[in-house]
Amino acid sequence: MGTILFIDDNLDTLVLYQKAATIVGHKAIIAASGEEALTTVIDILPDLIVLDLNLPDMSGLTLIEQMRAKESMRDVPIIMLSASYPGEAADKAISSGANAFLSKPISLEAFFAVIDKYL
Repeated sequence: MGTILFIDDNLDTLVLYQKAATIVGHKAIIAASGEEALTTVIDILPDLIVLDLNLPDMSGLTLIEQMRAKESMRDVPIIMLSASYPGEAADKAISSGANAFLSKPISLEAFFAVIDKYL
């Protein structure tokens, strides 16, 4: 099991991710903004990052690029989530450094199948 950093501006979504991840044995850390996430990755080095495309202070794409610029974050898998049309958003996410893109809504079973693939 691993440490997962969940980044989303919706507190209800973060709480759901945190509870679900804990139930299946992962350690879940949450951040509600890009700036909070950047501070958090300095304090902990997560095994996986799951982030939303739309954050209140910056785009998830910008956040990926900033995290990938850090030597310690270059190999940490990143899964991007979005309710946006998956074609264009997925292409942008992958070209920005994400390992995978998932469209919302997604079942928890499918969500954790992808997480398990990267842990």
